Amino acid sequence: MKISSLIKRFILINAFVAAIAGCGSGSSGLAGNTNTATPTGGTGSIAAKLVWNGSGSAKSTGKTLYAAPSGVNIIKVLVYDGFTLIKFQDFDAGLGTGTINAIPIGAGYKVKIWGLVSGTLVYEGIVENVTVEMNKTTNLGTIVMASITKASPDFGNYTAPQY
Repeated sequence: MKISSLIKRFILINAFVAAIAGCGSGSSGLAGNTNTATPTGGTGSIAAKLVWNGSGSAKSTGKTLYAAPSGVNIIKVLVYDGFTLIKFQDFDAGLGTGTINAIPIGAGYKVKIWGLVSGTLVYEGIVENVTVEMNKTTNLGTIVMASITKASPDFGNYTAPQY
């Protein structure tokens, strides 16, 4: 009987030690989260003004600084976390400025702004490494919208926009 009592104590002690060891602090908690581009818990906003560059320079005339070129009717703003689109919003091209709300807080975002003529991309502006803070508006400043040369024929050569 003494041996069975000893075995029971041995099993109980080992079970107790195993249970305590399983309660250790691993690196899976929030403190170990290094993905700052898609955290949970809060949102912020981004705002920008646009300058339209059709001739390769950022020149503008005072009152038309933010006016879209003739034909551009939609401004599409896309916010990316790496290669993942997390938010997009369309604006009337006549505004020349806009704010996008409810973007998850984080850093390292890429913001693409497209100028569309009847759904066709003709202008583009890009801002990288954007940080969004909780309940704050990140001002992207003035973004130069570069004209894109359409491939001719379709799917032929492409001329990258000059920023």
